[in-house]
Amino acid sequence: MPPLSRNAKVVVSLLISVSLGTGVLLSTEPQMRQWAVPPWNPQRPPSAVRIAYIPPEQTPEPEQYDCLIYPDREPLWRPRGAELQVAVVGSSEDRLPREQVRRLLAVLGGLRRIGLDLSAFRLDPRSDVRLNPDLPPQAHELCALLTRKGIVR
Repeated sequence: MPPLSRNAKVVVSLLISVSLGTGVLLSTEPQMRQWAVPPWNPQRPPSAVRIAYIPPEQTPEPEQYDCLIYPDREPLWRPRGAELQVAVVGSSEDRLPREQVRRLLAVLGGLRRIGLDLSAFRLDPRSDVRLNPDLPPQAHELCALLTRKGIVR
């Protein structure tokens, strides 16, 4: 086999394998297909978003948060001010439920859709596993997800 033909076959094989590998990896990521545009006064859109994790043994106080994202139901919205407080409510499972991750990404995607810049998103310091490594596994997963998606740094 001539070297030029062999090199071409190797390059084509690499392209196919990389494309298939990318497709498999993308299929395992939660998708941001359905945007959840939150309700608030259009004259005063939010300027910042703080994302927190609430462990399952804590009862969230709805008046403290603008949006509570539960593992088993739709997000509860109560917008109050210019800085949105979004909380992911933990469950008894080891990992965040896939549906809860989808809802979180839909809420954050909705905020991006109305023009909120990524620099406006912050992880609450009490929920940041880089500062508090003793947090539950779901908090670690939340931090990893937000970092991997480029939502927080």
